Amino acid sequence: MPPGLSTILPAHCPICCDTVQNRVEIDGFEDGPPGGMDVAQRLEALRRRRMAWATMQFTTREVISQRDQGHLVVYSGRSIILHGETQLCIKQFPSAYRGGSPREWRVDILDTMLDLAVDWSQDLLVIFEKRECTPEDPPYFRLLAASTGQGHPTALQPQLPIPALRSFDMEGEIRNGVIVAGEYVGIQVEEGTERLLVYNWKSSVLVLDTEGYVAFGYTFLAEHYLLLVHPDEEGSTLRISVIDLRKQLDTPEVNLFDLHMACQLLLPEFTSGAPYQVNTQQLGVQSRRSNIPFVAKNHLVKIELLYNEEEAALLIPESTILRYLQSVDSSERIVSWEEWSRYGCRLFNTLDLDFSPNTNGMSAIVSDGFPAPTITLYDFSPIGVRKYLHDVKAGTAAPGMTYSKSSEYIQYIDPGDESRLLTTLPARCVEIPPEHLPHPIYGNNPLDIILSDDMITLFYRLDDGSQEYHVLTF
Repeated sequence: MPPGLSTILPAHCPICCDTVQNRVEIDGFEDGPPGGMDVAQRLEALRRRRMAWATMQFTTREVISQRDQGHLVVYSGRSIILHGETQLCIKQFPSAYRGGSPREWRVDILDTMLDLAVDWSQDLLVIFEKRECTPEDPPYFRLLAASTGQGHPTALQPQLPIPALRSFDMEGEIRNGVIVAGEYVGIQVEEGTERLLVYNWKSSVLVLDTEGYVAFGYTFLAEHYLLLVHPDEEGSTLRISVIDLRKQLDTPEVNLFDLHMACQLLLPEFTSGAPYQVNTQQLGVQSRRSNIPFVAKNHLVKIELLYNEEEAALLIPESTILRYLQSVDSSERIVSWEEWSRYGCRLFNTLDLDFSPNTNGMSAIVSDGFPAPTITLYDFSPIGVRKYLHDVKAGTAAPGMTYSKSSEYIQYIDPGDESRLLTTLPARCVEIPPEHLPHPIYGNNPLDIILSDDMITLFYRLDDGSQEYHVLTF
């Protein structure tokens, strides 16, 4: 805001002032529907929400118990979905700052559920199931309205069979699982080879069926781009490849290395050889159309690489990747690590961490075991970082908040020989107070900490084999 404008606006146009201040404070979000609040109320809610996160002052702590281990739990937006024997239990949590009402309901499971995904903006629940009683039948997607458990009204058929996975059985392994974005739904499994299938769930059309003899991961970008993380055909140089799903393929069955890539971003060299597993985290694509005020505008892509003696997690703003899609010509473009990484990313060594970083929007929760165990919330929103640095100079920064510019990844090649890789993506940080972490009764630390839109969930396993999820809402 130009100097002097902040003093002129309040005197001459209070409503305009609130609108401008709201745009300044929106800080990496998109201004969504009013949610029953006028501009001034949304501005105040934004400020109060930001201060609550900056000082780790959650409003409620709700405990969810689950007796059976091994059942799937999915965190999405402001909800948790628990997998029971015959039903899914869906719990939605309100926010003191963005509104909403608490709600709990159940959806029946028809057969053996293997995985699921949800997109609240489309009221879409996708369940990946297989019939144990007739194993010769292929697994299928069940396409439901998440709010009712009935068939989704815009899906051509409520059950979408996947004939290509007819041989997939309960012993098969779900890799990056079901991911949904816009009109696309994907599923990645391992059956001797890594296999990925992408469907248009509305029309039931198979868009892509690809496999490779190397470990790879996938997610979606901006609703119509497919992102793949994989080594080259020789199994060496890792890369991020992006495919435009709007461009028709001659046939959906394409080998991984024969796909036409809109662009490829090379990754740095790690331990020699290819990783045995590549994990990705679903982006919050669906939140852009949510019926709540101020939703995340940009998102972090999380890529986790697992080697025998090395583990790494790379966090990249989605906008960093999209900038190259907007600038490439009709031919494929390969971008070096040195070129694209200067626009910002963070690389963490996760081998000795209690859990891998969990992301939501432009924020991430990261465990750091050295020199003492700490759990830190990183906010990588550029506007938020600049505002924090301004507040530091003005003496108005939130107490306990710090600034982090870069991370150093140390790779031990041989005894006495190490390689250091510096990655830069500025963030404002706040440590989760240690007193919030131990179980309030048993004192054990959480096994995982999950970041969602308006909540942090602490996952505990108790001595009797049961599990508890402590949901801290903001």
